[in-house]
Amino acid sequence: MGNLGYTMNMPEEERYLLTRTEVLAQITTLLGGRAAEIIKFGEVTTGASNDIERATKLARNMVLQYGLSEKFGPMGLESTQNQYLDGRNVPNYSSQTGALVDDEVRQILSECEQNATNLLISS
Repeated sequence: MGNLGYTMNMPEEERYLLTRTEVLAQITTLLGGRAAEIIKFGEVTTGASNDIERATKLARNMVLQYGLSEKFGPMGLESTQNQYLDGRNVPNYSSQTGALVDDEVRQILSECEQNATNLLISS
């Protein structure tokens, strides 16, 4: 109810591990609706808000937990406090590093949105 559209990927097989390329492809897919709005209407709507939320979470996890960031490399910047109770994530970095994390997440999202736009234009 209330969905204007959504993207759902069907798993080809049971997978527990993703490569950096696969995570970036997922983020690009999530930003495809927003890219289509930009191409078709020249502006964005609130329709892609859940996709943006999911893409941002995935990009942030790439940087903070998965060690998939080019800028930070294999550095665990966040840990899960208690996985079985509340699952709260605890940052292991300074406020200065936090600003760099935000920049890296923004860069990942921007590149993936541009890739989505390029894919839609070329198809």
